[in-house]
Amino acid sequence: MRSQSDGQADEGEAVEPPEEIQARTYRLSLRIVKPVRAMPRDLAGVVLGRQVLRSGTSIGASCEEAKAG
Repeated sequence: MRSQSDGQADEGEAVEPPEEIQARTYRLSLRIVKPVRAMPRDLAGVVLGRQVLRSGTSIGASCEEAKAG
């Protein structure tokens, strides 16, 4: 049996269409921002928050760039 994550199924099994990647990355970005905003505003919190924000939202930019060709 193949895993559902590859978008394929065995014979006779229905596969639901994958959600649009732009919508998924947008929701991920929103989910990343909320905990970053709740981090302490000391030096460590600011530095770590910026890094988490950059790394967590970069997937959306990468997808947009790939889509553009």
